[in-house]
Amino acid sequence: MGTEISEGSSAVRAVSKVAAAALVATGFTLTGVVGVAAAPLWSAEVSGGSAAARLAVSALKSTFDTEVGAVVDPLIISATVGDPLAGDLATSPDGVTVSVMRARYSLDPTAPVFVEYSPNSGVAACGGSGRQMQGGASRPSVLTGLADCSDLGVVYNEFGGSGEASTRDAVELSFSRPVIAFGAWFGDLETRTDGQGVPAVVYLFGPEGDLVEQFQVTPDGDQSLCENSARLCGNETTRWVGFTDVLVGRMVVVVGDEDATGTANDEGISLVGPTPVSPTVSMSATVDTTGVEVAVGATVIVPVTITNTGQVPVTLTDFGVVCADGVLGVAAATTCDLVHTVTAADVLAGGFTVGVDAAGTWYDLPAAASATGFVPLRALVTPLAPGLDPAAGCGVEPEVVVPSVEGVVYSQTRSGEVVSVTAAAAAGYVLPDGEWEWEFTVTADPCIVPAVGTDPLPQTGVVGAEPTFVGALGAIAVGALFVVAGSTRRASVRSWARSL
Repeated sequence: MGTEISEGSSAVRAVSKVAAAALVATGFTLTGVVGVAAAPLWSAEVSGGSAAARLAVSALKSTFDTEVGAVVDPLIISATVGDPLAGDLATSPDGVTVSVMRARYSLDPTAPVFVEYSPNSGVAACGGSGRQMQGGASRPSVLTGLADCSDLGVVYNEFGGSGEASTRDAVELSFSRPVIAFGAWFGDLETRTDGQGVPAVVYLFGPEGDLVEQFQVTPDGDQSLCENSARLCGNETTRWVGFTDVLVGRMVVVVGDEDATGTANDEGISLVGPTPVSPTVSMSATVDTTGVEVAVGATVIVPVTITNTGQVPVTLTDFGVVCADGVLGVAAATTCDLVHTVTAADVLAGGFTVGVDAAGTWYDLPAAASATGFVPLRALVTPLAPGLDPAAGCGVEPEVVVPSVEGVVYSQTRSGEVVSVTAAAAAGYVLPDGEWEWEFTVTADPCIVPAVGTDPLPQTGVVGAEPTFVGALGAIAVGALFVVAGSTRRASVRSWARSL
């Protein structure tokens, strides 16, 4: 919802998209809270024709400035009072021209559709000795000057005319290039959303003409009190209406009606201080300074990264490096190749300095990026392959042997019985292109030991026959044969020989 500020109190507050903010002024009362949508923004309402009211109207723009991150000066509409106003209204310092057309929309209360452009254009007005808009709504103090409006511009007004009684009045504002934010002070913008009367509707169209947002401007306070004699629901009040954070090529404001039985077929609208905001158009560039192979006369490629850091896509136009043509989307990056031939001086200096200058555009807005970097030259070194030493015996794993090569750093990792060895370049060196990694399986051979109590001696071929020895020497020899089987088995053999 919006906020009604009317004459008669000692305190004034302006309620914004985010929260209520204190406004140092006097002579008003405040009711209601602000209306908010995703991208759209509408402020509190201010009524009354005093100097304090005009100060309060100026303050309604503060939240818009906060949202865009800067205090943006409203544009002055320069025209001769009484002249028709159609086409170009004003142009911003960065080249955005705001144009206006009066349009007719259907009487559908919530979703009016375009019927035609009106043959009755808007008019350059200077009401209340330069202090008022249509219906006595206050102009902002920042755009209140001489009584004839010759210094701070006129107000755009549209109301009545032949053939206007069967449609709703609308003002269409278009931009010579899309804007990321826009707003203006609207006077006498009647609206009602309680099921009575007719809500004011705002349409936002994108750069390609597609509808990106539609919203109703919500009145302030108790809508049951809204009528022609009350300064409520937009009647004779001023409020800031606009949007932020979305690219828009055209904005349409369709007037509503605060009367309970009204159809908005006989209501007008006025505005002053159109304020377009262009999106940020920017890029950044970085040079890869990892280093390249040293060799006099060698042609090397240094990677350069160009990143879109703005709010809109950028068409790359000049790189100074080898890049692919095309459009760089928001937050997107592209890698380009900077080609350099190594000289003897580069070798003596241990490297060389390179720079890149890239350029792009969005509509007629430029984007540029530049970067320099010192690229060190590094000696080329080829790693030697690691080896695998055989195991010293059963139960012992083979050993991975890593060579020692100047400029090469080896590292090992292990997963189960697989050892991986990776070679990397030490500082000041570079490896040839390729994968420098080896894998070795380090499984130990098992040791086979006869089970205790088994008889390894040759049999006679007769089941149950006893072994036969030739004297005591034969027993000693048999014992010797089993030494390799381990002490337990040797003890068994020796005990068995003594019993013979």
